[in-house]
Amino acid sequence: MRPVETWREMLVNDFEESVFALHPEIGDIKQKLYDMGATYAAMSGSGSALFGLFKKQPDALCQAFPNMFIFSSSL
Repeated sequence: MRPVETWREMLVNDFEESVFALHPEIGDIKQKLYDMGATYAAMSGSGSALFGLFKKQPDALCQAFPNMFIFSSSL
């Protein structure tokens, strides 16, 4: 298994390009996750959700996306 830090350059969800073209706000959210320090961010499957993996919880994450995240220290 490759380190999470390499996933951004290696893993691609083929649906992202077409979904982001139709709904650029979803691409903006993914970019915002990276801007806030995500090690990796992606759209799940065919787009039911976006997720970000962080080494530590960013201070402003809850303010930027209220009631939208599950936090786990076991990841």
